[in-house]
Amino acid sequence: MRRIARLHIGASFERSWFPMSRLPAISTLLASLILGALLCAPSARAIDAATATPGAAAAAPEHFAPYVARNGHGRPLVAVVGDNAGTELTDFVVPYAVLQRSGAADLLAVSTRPGPMAMRPALRLRPDTDLEGFDAWHPEGADYVVVPALLRQDEPALLAWLRAQYAKGATIVSICDGVLVVANAGLLEGHRATAHWATEGHRRKTWPKTDWVANTRYVVDGRLSSSAGISAAIPASLALVEAIAGHDRAMQVGATLGVDDWSTAHDSDAFGFGGGNLWPLVQVNLTNRWFHRRDRFEIALRPGMDDLALALTADAWSRTGRGEVRGVAAAPEVQGGSGLLWFAEAPAAADGKVQALEPVRIALSGIGVEGMTVSEVQGYGRQKGHTEIYRGAEYKVAFLPKVKIEAVVADDQVEAAVGAISGAANKGSIGDGKIFVLDVLDAIRIRTGERGASAV
Repeated sequence: MRRIARLHIGASFERSWFPMSRLPAISTLLASLILGALLCAPSARAIDAATATPGAAAAAPEHFAPYVARNGHGRPLVAVVGDNAGTELTDFVVPYAVLQRSGAADLLAVSTRPGPMAMRPALRLRPDTDLEGFDAWHPEGADYVVVPALLRQDEPALLAWLRAQYAKGATIVSICDGVLVVANAGLLEGHRATAHWATEGHRRKTWPKTDWVANTRYVVDGRLSSSAGISAAIPASLALVEAIAGHDRAMQVGATLGVDDWSTAHDSDAFGFGGGNLWPLVQVNLTNRWFHRRDRFEIALRPGMDDLALALTADAWSRTGRGEVRGVAAAPEVQGGSGLLWFAEAPAAADGKVQALEPVRIALSGIGVEGMTVSEVQGYGRQKGHTEIYRGAEYKVAFLPKVKIEAVVADDQVEAAVGAISGAANKGSIGDGKIFVLDVLDAIRIRTGERGASAV
């Protein structure tokens, strides 16, 4: 059983049992950046944007070329593309929402194939179309294609689609490790780029003909742009708004986020794994994952909610290692203020119990078993844990959170209790659980001294 807190997203959000009841939307950004700034800073071994060494790419102001209408588009057509198997939540939503706020572009959420997109670390999104559908709607191609970090970085259909979009004249904008997808498409050779610091060694080894830049929020090299990490997605998106709609409009959008500077300047090295940063991070992640119970946070999805605040809030609460975030609503789908369509789950029971537990309690109560003990435990079995990727770094979570139910029944109730639990808990899925029947030698009620069945 997990504790459940409900988070409400709007212009501000409320938390049902935390000390502060209301925070402005931009505060969700600050919460998310506590860890994001540390983990998304490129390391010092790459080219420094401010102090490029001889022979490296020369540092230059990073500006998108002003938008020039083409292909008969009244406004620029922007495709934000994700993979159904796994797409970084904030990498996808931040540029989509910022561009949507500008009111200066037509946006489409595009997936690699039909069906829901699983966002990481939380939530699910319904795309507007898939790659084939986009090509059918817009054979002329997009003006801009935004590529967030994806779980699968070498999906052949997506790589071919990116090459085709670039050949048709699109500007490719990668966010964080979305650059790995663009590099796999073969578009970065001979160009300057940046990305998440954790993949810098891999990038330099795999694509040595790309100039990898450090200490910068984002890089623009012709029709190819790349950003560092979560903290860089907002300034990179505002720079794109400036190219499309002008400086004044970018300032207006930035003001809604508390941002008035979207330059590339950033001392990323100060946030790397040095100077004592690494050990506190390891301590927090280890203790949160192994010595604290896992809480479930429910974000109430409402029509017209702030998609940007939703994404940053879900990301921040998921990254602690102690929280599991789900979007809940009465309706199966909810459309946010940016036009994104989110899949919703039904809220958990009001008493805070995991929904799957309640049918078991009711079934046991129906055969006269009124007492039980419920514990949160961690288990390792046939599911063998799972692999998670945090901003480019892959790690194994071996133990999974479980709910343990203990009930003591009379001998003549054993089979009925087994049947009741099996019938209520069996969903036909791995992880439904196991039932162990053990002998209890005796039971004593301390207050009265009763023993045996009468004590139960």
